[in-house]
Amino acid sequence: MTKGSSLRRGGLLACALAGLFLLPGTGFAEVPPGGWQSIHNVDHPLVGRIWSLRENREVSAKELVDSLAGANSVLLGEIHDNPDHHSLQAWAIRQLLDRGGRPAVVFEMVPQDLAGTLAAYLKRSRRNPADLGKVLEWNERGWPDWKIYQPIAEVALAANLPIKAGDVARDLQRQVGQKGIKAVSPGDRERLMMDRPLEPAAEEGLLETLHAGHCGMMPKEALRPMLGVQRLRDAVMADTVLLESAEQLGSVLIAGAGHVRRDWAVPWYLAKRAPKLRVRSLAFIEAMADKPAVTDYLDAEADGVGTDRPIYDFVWFTPRATLVDHCAQLRERFRKRQEERQSEEKAQEKGDAVVEDTEQ
Repeated sequence: MTKGSSLRRGGLLACALAGLFLLPGTGFAEVPPGGWQSIHNVDHPLVGRIWSLRENREVSAKELVDSLAGANSVLLGEIHDNPDHHSLQAWAIRQLLDRGGRPAVVFEMVPQDLAGTLAAYLKRSRRNPADLGKVLEWNERGWPDWKIYQPIAEVALAANLPIKAGDVARDLQRQVGQKGIKAVSPGDRERLMMDRPLEPAAEEGLLETLHAGHCGMMPKEALRPMLGVQRLRDAVMADTVLLESAEQLGSVLIAGAGHVRRDWAVPWYLAKRAPKLRVRSLAFIEAMADKPAVTDYLDAEADGVGTDRPIYDFVWFTPRATLVDHCAQLRERFRKRQEERQSEEKAQEKGDAVVEDTEQ
């Protein structure tokens, strides 16, 4: 595992999110008012620390907010099952509100075919944040429990902020996965900048990320169709962010950390379509027990540390939500599926043999 591999691969009530407090004797290390919800690596030396990749230095929460408040679009990259990441996303939105912002909140987790359902919910006279997850079939669609995302909705609904569906409609995702990017109309491909190739190093990096995400169990070339889907998702999220940034007083994107990378994801499309748009990208990173230093997560050259082209503007280290080996789980699912398929094939062969004996 090379340096930077963690980046290259891969609720609190609203009233409690008014600010952070400093841990005594630990510089800028900061903790949500209710404490960390994740339980692993809480005492890690990096937990609570915020790092500016452009300046290659640690910054305070105030410095971070100063930078975010000066942007048109703020992109908040999470690890989906970490509740602290969602609490801190809610905190960031509250800070923007306190600075006079009125950002639209764009969710990666809501596909555009649910935009009408979301809009109907937002028109209700009574809007319980707990109900929004049910309306959007959040848990049923495979996302981590809505309860850990609910702090974001609590802040947004209390301030009557627009909430928008950011992801590609599910049917179009399936079509692109089957037919490739030609399933997208030529006009949309051009408008979304899908006709612009990524730089070779960026495309290879994205392919490697998808390969690692599948735990190396699929050949890279077999993931090419998925690369098209990933690019389309980033392009559509950028399209929604750009629209909301133009019509509202800014936008905040809630998405996986891989979607807020500047080298190939949402910021790349924003830069191509609106070069003057002020964008800030913040990724929340889980601290790993065997990686005690910032240099264990960031590679100066590959990640653009200390340059004007970092993969993120900021990273914020948090405890780890789970120690579950997701690759081991995936391998076990594949093994069971393979056994089931072999069992079905044997049963089919036995059935064919019986038919042949009967015919004779």
